[in-house]
Amino acid sequence: KIREFLERENQDIEVIVRCSGGSQANIEDLLLGRSQMAIVQSDTLHNEMNTGQIRNKINKSRAEDDQADVEIQPIASLFPEYTQILVAKESDVENVIQLVDKRVFIGKEGSGAEANTEKVFEIVRIIDEEGNNYDRILELPDDDGQPQPLGNTKAMQAVHAGEIDAAVRVTGNVFPKLSEWKDKLKLVSLDEDLQAEILDEYSYYGMTGFVIGGERFNTLYTRAVLLVSDDIGDWVSDDLIYELAGYVSEELPADFQKGLDKGNAAIFPADKIASGLPMTFHPAAKRYFQDHDLMVDNTSRLWRFILLIWVILFVIKLSMDSRTPLEQRLYTHTGPWAEKILEFTVGQALWLLAMLEDALNSVWR
Repeated sequence: KIREFLERENQDIEVIVRCSGGSQANIEDLLLGRSQMAIVQSDTLHNEMNTGQIRNKINKSRAEDDQADVEIQPIASLFPEYTQILVAKESDVENVIQLVDKRVFIGKEGSGAEANTEKVFEIVRIIDEEGNNYDRILELPDDDGQPQPLGNTKAMQAVHAGEIDAAVRVTGNVFPKLSEWKDKLKLVSLDEDLQAEILDEYSYYGMTGFVIGGERFNTLYTRAVLLVSDDIGDWVSDDLIYELAGYVSEELPADFQKGLDKGNAAIFPADKIASGLPMTFHPAAKRYFQDHDLMVDNTSRLWRFILLIWVILFVIKLSMDSRTPLEQRLYTHTGPWAEKILEFTVGQALWLLAMLEDALNSVWR
């Protein structure tokens, strides 16, 4: 859909869509100039912005005058991607810790699924300083006994066939809800203590739950983020990026549901595509979100909350008709409007300090 939009709006460009090895590989392609646009999981993006791990790995093998200096910027959050730990329907595995010594596919090397799973496994000590306490499966023999790399669908088939014990997928579809898999696989739910530990350690994750067959399963999710490199400007103008941000927020959620069967996946609505990201948006996309009141950063939310509390306290103060002696002297030579402004600002601060002083005095007595 994004390709169709870009080529429709600018007939001089051709957008080539290709498969990749996952989020880490996508960031690497952007930094190396092999791609100008990609979809990346927000946790992988957050890690790269904080550590520069992928960029450092690239630059370590390159000459000083050939360093990867491309910058990457998000256009929008597209959809939630759920980390799903899948086991066979009849499996007795009910908790993550039960995957110790089990055969598990956690995604391809360098994928977002790998990064997510390793974080969860480290918290429950399935991965520790001594190494892995599970058997990571990356390939299985074919009918001729030749090893073949596993992909996501083959891994789920292998779980159902009993060839491996669990598979981890990070995707917008909840697979045990899909007709093809609902009688074959089940989710391993994250218990409340594990959820709390994950959120405490990694604030960019979210937690959600699904009811499947009358039972609730809890899982974590990240955001699939549409990223561009700064050299995309050689092909795509800022005006088109601005229009793309508009398309993603206004039209893509409905367009995504048309045509092909998308299972239970869905694009974020407009009020969520500009939130939950660990970095600054592309300037043109940011301008669109600001123009349409879709961007409220955490600082703005905090100040709005403080203002709300301040107004509530002011209403309480007025209902009590309460003023300190210092306030009374402050308002002596002011007009009605100036008096209210002073009472809402300086006067309320003095009143709160007096209330706090009275409360402390009563405790000390």
